[in-house]
Amino acid sequence: MTRQVPVKPVSTRSVLPLFARVVSLAAVGAACVFALLLSLRLVNSSDLGYHLAYGEQFFSTGRLVDTCPYIYTLAEGPPLVDRSKIGPGCWYDAGGVYHFANANWLSQLVITVLYRWGGAAAMSWMVTAVVAVLLALCLWMMWRLVVPATAAAAGVLVMALAAQGRFQPRPEILGYALLVVQLYLLLAVLRGRGVISWKALAGGVIVQLVIVNVHSYFLLGLAMTTAVLADQLVRLAWWRLARQGDLPARQTARRNSARLGVLLAAQTAACLVNPWTWRLALLPVETLGFLAKYDITATKFPGVRHPWSAIAEFTNTLGTITWDSFSPMSCAILVLLALAGVGCLAALAGRRWGLAMILAGMGAVSLSMLRNAAPASFLIVPMALWALSPAAGRAAGRFRPATIRIAGLAVSGIIVLLSVYWSVGVVTNRFYVKDESAERFGAGFNRLHFPLEAAEWINEHKPVGRMWTDFNLSSDLYYFTRPHRDVPILTNTWAFPPDVMRMVLDHIAGLDFEAMRRRYDIEIVAVENGITAEVLVRTFSNDPNWALVYLSPCHVIFLRKDGPNAQLARRYQITTENLDLAAYRQRVRELDPLGDEAIFAAGIAFNRMRWDSQVIGLLEDVLPDRKPNCLEWNMLGVCYGRRAVRRIQAGDSAGAEDMNKALQCFERAVSIQGDYDKGLQNLRLVRRQIESLQQGVLLVPKE
Repeated sequence: MTRQVPVKPVSTRSVLPLFARVVSLAAVGAACVFALLLSLRLVNSSDLGYHLAYGEQFFSTGRLVDTCPYIYTLAEGPPLVDRSKIGPGCWYDAGGVYHFANANWLSQLVITVLYRWGGAAAMSWMVTAVVAVLLALCLWMMWRLVVPATAAAAGVLVMALAAQGRFQPRPEILGYALLVVQLYLLLAVLRGRGVISWKALAGGVIVQLVIVNVHSYFLLGLAMTTAVLADQLVRLAWWRLARQGDLPARQTARRNSARLGVLLAAQTAACLVNPWTWRLALLPVETLGFLAKYDITATKFPGVRHPWSAIAEFTNTLGTITWDSFSPMSCAILVLLALAGVGCLAALAGRRWGLAMILAGMGAVSLSMLRNAAPASFLIVPMALWALSPAAGRAAGRFRPATIRIAGLAVSGIIVLLSVYWSVGVVTNRFYVKDESAERFGAGFNRLHFPLEAAEWINEHKPVGRMWTDFNLSSDLYYFTRPHRDVPILTNTWAFPPDVMRMVLDHIAGLDFEAMRRRYDIEIVAVENGITAEVLVRTFSNDPNWALVYLSPCHVIFLRKDGPNAQLARRYQITTENLDLAAYRQRVRELDPLGDEAIFAAGIAFNRMRWDSQVIGLLEDVLPDRKPNCLEWNMLGVCYGRRAVRRIQAGDSAGAEDMNKALQCFERAVSIQGDYDKGLQNLRLVRRQIESLQQGVLLVPKE
């Protein structure tokens, strides 16, 4: 009789042929490389200035910032500012000074130290380092949860794309890593692998202490602990009612319930360990109530909108996704929400209550507003893939192993190809251009969109008097001008009453600006050359009382001509007559890694100012090489049309040629999109104008 040699059980990981495993691991590696490249980008954060300013003030004075005396609009009282309306976590002291609980103080110190040590490049690399830690933690969790490598690679792509909008040196990115650590410490209980250790409990409390002082996402840590505790209590209650469950399992659940109760109590107490104690501990709750009370996250509703609604990242997530602007990020967010929903159902089917509550809660968090999709993605993806693994395994069992291997190879190959394609796109910046994003690959400042050069102009020429800035530029212009200049507002929306923000936004839009200028004695106006301040910039560009002295595609500075800067204004004034367009084109091209994109941005800025000849001079060569866009060709046609009318009125024969070029632009716009109403309307108008001109009559259109 032949002796039978016992065969050792073979791990499912070793069943796959070597090639299949190599390809699946290559997919993980390629996805991680893409995510890291996506995180390495030029600094373009409108909040960076106030974070650095708060950190600088601490290192200079030893006091943490919870009030901003350099916001000069704060000195206003009724009726300009209603002092009964304050932001969440804010208060007036006995002397009437406005205070706020600074939830980011510890992050601000870290960011300031990094900037002092290595400048903007150090902050760019900090973001990449944190993303590397996040990926390592998530991949380690998925490995321990036996999530297949191919699924983990796909998960990395979803996390990277869904979170990429927050890949800037901001306090919350440190909070993301701390939240993932908290989830990892709860993993043993979620997996049903015994009693949570005292080391894990201590780690959970320590992490909570840190995150409370890093960012206001610390409430999510409490929510996860509560979900896991509730899971153990539900199991105990069910076993008791149904008189089921073996004794060891009950004992484990009892011990876990007791320890998790201690953890939750300690974490709750840890929320009070901060410089503002209960005020900061209640800040997230008050903020949620504030957002709900004023319906700030809504995309459409009747009536006057709350000023916080002007902040795009506060918009509810689905409200930001449209087919016109659909992008890989939009697709990833939809996949993320689907994973949360389907994963929650799968967890419920498997009676994994804690996992289901975490997925449902984080799904709701990611839906609430766009900025919350990023932290939720790093928590949802590993948990959802784990929740779906049993169902996926059962579904795979219905097919032949060879079929599953081929499908796995195909999916892994697609992930590798996508990751490589997107990685090349990121490094060449085509990935960002395709999505019309202002982000750029690299380390350092984004010179086109970050107002560093505008601040340097002010530092070099030293105009005197108060400066008026818009919301987006306020923090960066405050910090990067030396000495720091008082500003009317900051991008820190907690630093002033909502009425201050409403007043500033109204004046930026051009509403009663002259009255505001006299009230605050404004001599300098430095704003973004964008949609928000379009009316103001266009008005000042043609106002004899103001001189445009600094011009870039995204920023402008005006000086008052009849004030203390009169001589400076006359010396550096930029007009349509004295602007050297060729030199300006060359300077602008150097601001962006893709020079033509900077030139296009400059053309858009000139269009808002109604400098039509400058628009035409910049865009007539750039536009044909861009992806066909009906709006862009319509804009160029409008500029040709306006210039044609002015030339014809002045008796210039070149006006007729401009009118024909306007006709060609509108025809191009309509050929790109046949139902483009604005283009069709302009096409009819210019044809009527040409017919009228043949009869010797000029139709002067209204602006």
